[in-house]
Parts: sequence; structure tokens; C-alpha cells
Amino acid sequence: MQSKLPPTWRSEPLGALAKRVRRRVEGVPEHILMITSTGGFIAQEDKYSRFMAGDSLKNYVSLRRGEFAYNKGNSKTYPQGCIYRLDAWEVAAVPNVYISFRVASEELDSDFAVQFFGNGGLNRQLERVITSGARSNGLLNLSVDDFFACEVPLPPLPEQKKIAAILSSVDEAIQATQAVIEQTRRVKEGLLQDLLTRGIGHTRFKQTEIGEIPESWELVRVSDAVSHIIDYRGKTPPYSESGVPVISQEDVQATGLMPSQKWVSHETASQWKHRGTLEPGDVVFRMERFVGEVAQVPDEQLYIITRGVLALRPAPALFVKDYFFWLFFHKKRCGDWDKHGHATTVPRMYKPDLLAQSLPRPPIQEQKLISAQMESVEKLIAAEVAKLRPLRRVKAGLLQDLLTGKVRVSP
Repeated sequence: MQSKLPPTWRSEPLGALAKRVRRRVEGVPEHILMITSTGGFIAQEDKYSRFMAGDSLKNYVSLRRGEFAYNKGNSKTYPQGCIYRLDAWEVAAVPNVYISFRVASEELDSDFAVQFFGNGGLNRQLERVITSGARSNGLLNLSVDDFFACEVPLPPLPEQKKIAAILSSVDEAIQATQAVIEQTRRVKEGLLQDLLTRGIGHTRFKQTEIGEIPESWELVRVSDAVSHIIDYRGKTPPYSESGVPVISQEDVQATGLMPSQKWVSHETASQWKHRGTLEPGDVVFRMERFVGEVAQVPDEQLYIITRGVLALRPAPALFVKDYFFWLFFHKKRCGDWDKHGHATTVPRMYKPDLLAQSLPRPPIQEQKLISAQMESVEKLIAAEVAKLRPLRRVKAGLLQDLLTGKVRVSP
């Protein structure tokens, strides 16, 4: 953000515009919340699946709708911490390590403050006054006085309201698109469950070791379903600055295959042929930590895998590649792989355990039909995701223009 404000703007310390909230919790609150960097306020039990406050609840702060809280925990998204306004709850308890406050001056519009704080308006100032990195508890070394000493720009109040309205309208469009994406993803999960257990047009079913499947389907062990298994046993390969990209377990994520910036030379890769070379459609399976996370090799580029990853190539006479991938994807989402993994210090799946699992096998033509239906849903999701990119670019441009006064708006 530019340092020089327009002539009709001025700035004030946050402490002159807001009052700290230190209201104690009375009794047992209905809502106990925490702040996440990407999700804002969420219920504590949603984050940890259990009640975490314990005896410290008496020290929590009672926050009311419209009041703000600053979580001074650093994250990749917000290295200087993040500020959110409580909007979805009337009253909630929040940890007292947050700096809670309310707008107490008529010169600062609360909706403008949401946009300014939420989009990192204080980041540069906070970076200067944070005395060191995060402490052992993950909190930044920042005093309350230094926080409230940070300056907030003050356009004329009508202009603040207009800026907030413009940015909020873009936020609403982004949120609406995200809601469509999430709803379509839920539809995908339901459709996948139905297609992989009920098939298409079946009326007769049978019980098997993996549950009920259509009568005309059969079970196939993973060991019999694959024509080629690619695993890596040996030392970490010598990396180079370019060449053949390397896939490690960290690159197999819920969002797909995200190869990191690591390569081995073509000469090294040729020495490991048939041990780490992948083909389009191969299923890459994560064997450690997030066991069962799976991705499909998207293109014809040569890849090399390292330890913690297993790649499976389905036998073409038995499985269509895309259907084979959806089987593994669905088993991860249903938690099936967790049942067969080993709960050691680092959760892991051993190769024999994976190869012993059974997979439902429809006729090839039905596999193709199932894969086609899943592809159509994926295209719908991809189209909505594509809509997000220009909206986010618009938002980024507006933030730079409007919150600095570079572009002025009329009330």
C-alpha cells in the first residue's frame, strides 16, 4: 500500500478508533470459537473434534456480534496474524490470547474496517513492531500497545461506506462461486458412492467382503488388478537443477498431483527405468502420513518417484484407468485405507497390505460409463474454479486501488 494518503484522507492510531474488549465469560457459553487463518471464526470442536478450553475457559473473552479479534498466531496465509469480525454469532467465547476490540469511533465504518483488516492493511506496520518470530506456542511477540498504535487510514465516511460496498459485492460473488463448487463437490461424493457400489441400472445385488455390489460384478485383489507396480527402494536420488521431475509423498495431495521443484538428470532417470518411471493414468498412492491420498499422472511427461509413494498401473483387460483411479479416490474419502494402515509414529500402509485389498470390478463398458459421468462432474467443478480466478484478480486490483486512495469513488 502507498504511504502517502490522498489530501482528503487522514489516519489515526487504531487505539483512537477502537476500544479493547476484555469482557469475561459468564457461566458456560453456548459457542466457544477460535480463529483460523483461512476460515475466520469457527467452533472449537469443529477444529479439534473436542472441547479444548478446559479450566482456562474462565479466562476467555466474551465477544459480541460486530466486535473484532486479532489472532497473533502466524501462518503462511497471514504471517503477521489475522483479524476477523464476529458476524455469524450473537455472543461467543474466544481465547484471551486474542486481542479483542470494537470500533468505538463514528469516524471508522465497521464494514470498511473488515475490508482493511481482513486484507492485510496492518501487515507492514505489524511486521515492523513484531520483535521476533513466533514463540513456542506459535504466537507472535507483539505487545497490545504496539498493536493499537498501528495507523488506520480514514477516507471520508461516505467514501469508506462506498469502498466497503464495492469490495463486499466482489466478496459475495466469490463466496457464491465457492458455494457452488462446494455443493458440486458434495454431489460428486454422493454420485461416486452410488456409482461405485450400485453401478448403473442394476436391480440384483450380492453381499461380498466389501459390502453389497451388483450381482454381475466381481471382486479383484489389487495384486491381480495391476499390470505394473512402481515403487522406490534405495537412497534418495541425486537432484539436479533440471531434468526429470521427482514426485515425493508430499506431492500427492488431496487436490491432486503437485510435483515440487525437484529434478533428477535424464541420465539418472534412465538408470532407474522400470523402478520410477510413470505413464499417463498411473495411480500414485501415498504410503506414509496421509495414507491413501491418491493422484493420477496427468500427462506424458516422464516422472520419477521416491520413497513413501507407490504407483499402480491397472491391467487394461481388467480396469479402465480412470475408473481405477476413482476406486482409490473413493476408498480414501470413505476412510477404508485408514482401517488397513498401521498407526505407528508415522502412519503408514505396507505394500502387502495394499495389494491384498479387494476392488469391485464391473464390466469394462460400465467402467467407461461410470468414468464418463465422473468426468462430466469434474468439468462442472473446473468451470466454476475457472470463474474464481478473474474474480480474485478483480478483488486484488480493487484492494490496491481503493484502500490506498489510488482510485477514488464517489458516494
